[in-house]
Amino acid sequence: MHAIYVYYRVQPDRAGEARQCIEDMLAALRAESGIAGRLLCKRDEPTLWMEVYDPVADLPSFERALDRAVHRAGMTRFLAPGGARSLECFLG
Repeated sequence: MHAIYVYYRVQPDRAGEARQCIEDMLAALRAESGIAGRLLCKRDEPTLWMEVYDPVADLPSFERALDRAVHRAGMTRFLAPGGARSLECFLG
């Protein structure tokens, strides 16, 4: 099994909009893939967010579903200037 961690910074002035967008994206992704993601933010850096997906059995299929969900939601518009989503995969 795999655990997927996606981290990024959001624009502070758009955090409320970003949270709703990502929560909607997580719900759509769960409906499509059956995997329930969680959204976290760093305690001392409230604009550093992380999505956690665990367990993921079929990594290539899930990564494609995640890419589609991010694209459909248009969530990258909330990223901090110059920022990007960074994906890390760990084996369990």
